[in-house]
Amino acid sequence: MAIDTKTPYRMGVDIGSTTMKVAVLDADGTLVFSAYQRHQADIKGTAADIVGRLYKELGNVKVRLVITGSVGMGYAQRLDIGFV
Repeated sequence: MAIDTKTPYRMGVDIGSTTMKVAVLDADGTLVFSAYQRHQADIKGTAADIVGRLYKELGNVKVRLVITGSVGMGYAQRLDIGFV
């Protein structure tokens, strides 16, 4: 699969009370990366781990990010990122 480094991918992050889920879609809506991980109340560490895996798989791509989930609202507000 050729990686497009110019067109932003769509990235959704669901931060719940126990897990973090991530989905990244290309311009055609095809799922190109996903992750599901228990965060053990270490949201930042889990996010760093998942983003590291994303970088290994896709490289330095641009993403448009939205956040959802019971814990996600606070992070979306603090980081000024869209909440769905």
